[in-house]
Amino acid sequence: MAPHAPPPVSRQEMELSRTNGETHSNFSVLGMPGAFPRFAAVVIALSALSVLIGWAFDLPLLRSVLPGAVEMKANTAVGLLLDGVALFMLGGQPKPPARHFAQALSLAVTMLGIATLAQYAYGWQLGIDEALFWDTANAYNVHRGRMSPYTAGAFFAAGLALAALSSKRLRFVVWAGGTLVIAIGATSALGYLWNARELVTDRIVPPVALNTALLLMLLASGTLFAGRRAMELGRAPRSLFHR
Repeated sequence: MAPHAPPPVSRQEMELSRTNGETHSNFSVLGMPGAFPRFAAVVIALSALSVLIGWAFDLPLLRSVLPGAVEMKANTAVGLLLDGVALFMLGGQPKPPARHFAQALSLAVTMLGIATLAQYAYGWQLGIDEALFWDTANAYNVHRGRMSPYTAGAFFAAGLALAALSSKRLRFVVWAGGTLVIAIGATSALGYLWNARELVTDRIVPPVALNTALLLMLLASGTLFAGRRAMELGRAPRSLFHR
């Protein structure tokens, strides 16, 4: 007895199958890579705001997750807040005005990092360390109100990476900047885990606070996910960096 031949597939069924495949593909592209950057941005922004509240109302527990350890500086919280807002905006598909505003925020953080590094390198006092609050903390606080040079370097890289998210030609800046920021955050966090005094005290340079280290890793991860999403979509909107 001859086997039954499969029933012919109608054109309508073929179109439905193709549509379902496209829907699955879009879900995979816009799912985790699309949602995670905004989730990370919200966590970063809320954490930075809590630190600023800690400075405003003199609540050390909001400024440091470890009693007796270095606290997150107010300037660090401001930089993380700005980068968090920028990541939230750039994590979607913002229109040009919103995109340019987010890039301006991220570049402002880059400039904050450069200014802080210049203070360390040249002994300058630019008046930015205690511009918001007087720093009365005692733990490893040689330069009152000043973030660690590691944090300043991370801000320089993170700001550039965020600003470059919308440019295909500068995708390498996203990967390089995000990787550097993760390395800084992870090294600092491991220093607390291993109690490495070279990393958690000011034996060499002022250290990175543990909460800062964790948020830097989250910021870099969100930025890299946003970059991956832009790459998977196969297109990037025009930005300040396009010629």
